[in-house]
Amino acid sequence: MSAPRFYCPPPLPQGAHAELPPEAAHHASRVLRLRVGDAVQIFDGLGNALDATISTIQGKRVLLDNLQTCMGQQEPRLHILLAQAMSTSEKMDWVVQKATELGATEIAPVQTQRSVARLSGPRADKRAEHWRNVTVSACEQCGRNTLPQLHAPQELGTWLNEVRHAPDAKFILLPAAPATCKPSPNRKAASRC
Repeated sequence: MSAPRFYCPPPLPQGAHAELPPEAAHHASRVLRLRVGDAVQIFDGLGNALDATISTIQGKRVLLDNLQTCMGQQEPRLHILLAQAMSTSEKMDWVVQKATELGATEIAPVQTQRSVARLSGPRADKRAEHWRNVTVSACEQCGRNTLPQLHAPQELGTWLNEVRHAPDAKFILLPAAPATCKPSPNRKAASRC
């Protein structure tokens, strides 16, 4: 069985000792019931990871020692940006989790004409923070050391205008759909999506 993994915001500690962030410390000591001497791994979401050993558990504090750089999971060479139509919270959480586990580099929640969820302002910020926590948990579980970039929710048309002319961009859409992102032959500069 592999060592439990915990996200630690960058930069990772330099030296022989470190302390887990409060949420990770709670999870290690209260939920997983780890003990002094247990091996753990910490990562910073930027691709770096350290193996460590729990040296002290004091109340809400978990201290680590024997920190050693470890070779983490390699990121896919293919840059994948998943644009996902907004769905109900449980389904969207599942999509964000699985996209993270499968190696998506970026996740862009988009609001479409038929999207169930409509988010804006503080509600959108709250959901984005929740999805970020989902990506952290997914990385802890799957062994990935790099968090995907999570974009703020935006309208599909706005998102398409931003990425349509990106160099080397390729889109995978529904092949049988009546609409296309290619210029219409009937109109010189018009395009339909």
